Amino acid sequence: MKKIISAVLLLIFVLSLVGCDNQSGLTDDTNNSAESTSSAVTEATVIEDAGKIYKLENNVLYGKGENYDGILGEKEHYDEWVKIAENVKMFDACTAVLLYLTMDGKVYGMGRKEGGVLQIRTDYEDRDGEVSEPVLLFDDCKSISLGCRFALALKNDNSVWFWGESLNCQSTEIVDQIITPTKIVEEAKMIKAIMCTSAWIDPDGTLYMCGDNSSGQIGNGKKGTGFPQLLEDIVEVPYPVLDRCVNVYCSDDMRFVYADTDDGSTYVWGGNKYTTPTNIKNTDEYKSSTDVSE
Repeated sequence: MKKIISAVLLLIFVLSLVGCDNQSGLTDDTNNSAESTSSAVTEATVIEDAGKIYKLENNVLYGKGENYDGILGEKEHYDEWVKIAENVKMFDACTAVLLYLTMDGKVYGMGRKEGGVLQIRTDYEDRDGEVSEPVLLFDDCKSISLGCRFALALKNDNSVWFWGESLNCQSTEIVDQIITPTKIVEEAKMIKAIMCTSAWIDPDGTLYMCGDNSSGQIGNGKKGTGFPQLLEDIVEVPYPVLDRCVNVYCSDDMRFVYADTDDGSTYVWGGNKYTTPTNIKNTDEYKSSTDVSE
């Protein structure tokens, strides 16, 4: 029974990734190198997702490209930049969902309803429904991060909040859909959603992660199966990965995780190659491995 459930979850997950392979600008000719890293969303000005390109310029958010989700307007494709919103501090996009945070701390969302990121409960039949107008999702926030069908928000009081799908225990619990934002961490100074894994840095600089570990991306010393959403790859209890962290981000293929520490070092793990954080300065080889545990 466990294998059957895992297989079904895997199929659902694979189907959902059709529009998410370009969250960090990944192209078809990627070499899956652990050296090829994406910028953290808080630093990014451009994100590509689901056939669209978004850019943030002078606090104005623009988009162009494919428009089957209705985010840009009524046409199916836009070759020129379309203004989406003004007064934008930061944004993120994944699986045809767009979130943006305004300068006054409000979080808005648009795009596909799947997973509950837009705080609309959906089932398999209506997962492709679209929301083409901005919906106010949360407020009093200073940072956001969007994963595959879930969102993290860091409020001004430094608490971390979660909503969306949590089948991999990204919310520290296995839940189908969390529609109302739920506090999962009392205090943190940074958040990062990495596909189906949640990460945050606490006030002391300790990086914690929970959720999917199918590529060893949680750095707890265990290789994953290589197949997201299998039950044996779920890490339910937030794991303290590394101390003295000041930043966390991921590779373009989201299988490797990186963290910068306060002494200027950078560590890498994941890809079913490095099972624990490895100081990049101490190794000459960073290419991802295709091997998985038996």
